[in-house]
Amino acid sequence: MAPESIIEKVQKLLALQKGAEEIGSLAEAANAAEKVQTLLLKYNLEMDDISRHDPGKDQKMGRAKYEGVIAKKNEGQWIYRLYSVLADHNFCDIVFTNYRMDNGKKNKYVNLIGTKDNVLVVKFLADQLELRLRSLEVKAWNKEGRFTHEKRNSFRRGYLIGACQGIDSQLSEVKRRAMRESEQVHGLVIANEAKLKEALTELFPLLKNGRRTKSPSAQIAGSMGYRDGRSIQINKGMGSGNNGIASIKG
Repeated sequence: MAPESIIEKVQKLLALQKGAEEIGSLAEAANAAEKVQTLLLKYNLEMDDISRHDPGKDQKMGRAKYEGVIAKKNEGQWIYRLYSVLADHNFCDIVFTNYRMDNGKKNKYVNLIGTKDNVLVVKFLADQLELRLRSLEVKAWNKEGRFTHEKRNSFRRGYLIGACQGIDSQLSEVKRRAMRESEQVHGLVIANEAKLKEALTELFPLLKNGRRTKSPSAQIAGSMGYRDGRSIQINKGMGSGNNGIASIKG
């Protein structure tokens, strides 16, 4: 049997392959599939070996650091808001911590708290949505924004924060409906929220609530972003298995 780390790597690649296929990123899916086959051949593994692997300990609440999730100055804090929204709707939590680099400047860590599977979903979706929202913002500016009184950077900040609020509104609606319709989902949400609270207390005993993200000053841009964020089709699967967002369209 191959080392556990190799089996976990194959599982991670399979998750990436599935996610890429669902959002139509065929090149990325093919690349992940090729890496899976290479590892299977190298370590003489079968897919049954992967599926039989007990992921129990991978489902414990843990901490994953992602350095460098930094919002550009002229874009405000929207990327932090995006991570927070996705974490909240994928059974994760998020903590931002500062550290000082050798050159004296401060940088930020994004600490995602959750199971390995759910943390992977948040990171994957954040990467995909960042690209998608940047593209939509440019289109909105060229089509409507440049004809308003709002300045370019102000429009960008307002639009991107508004888009995150639109995504949050959309997913909150799906979550409320799922909890009303299924006692199993309702129980799952309550149980995971309790586990997250316990993990946060253990990992960050001195944690304080940060400042809330301000509403965008560019109201027209914020409305456009909110509209587009609400319209992005993010299919949410809140069952007992993969509880993450399944795909992004629109």
